[in-house]
Amino acid sequence: MKYIKGSIFCSIFALVAYFTCKCGFCQSINLNSLTFAIIIGMIVGNVFNKFIPQDYKEGVTFALKGF
Repeated sequence: MKYIKGSIFCSIFALVAYFTCKCGFCQSINLNSLTFAIIIGMIVGNVFNKFIPQDYKEGVTFALKGF
């Protein structure tokens, strides 16, 4: 139960990456949704890390190592 919030948080970014890569521009440059999700994760994890609630940290770590 302690991993749910962080897993949902990561899933939201995965869905954003998936649907963003369905646009024409991303397909024209052959940008994969996995690559885009990794880039989003790096930006959010490094720049906005202090704004992520502490409740989400365990779920994010689980998603990083578990999936």
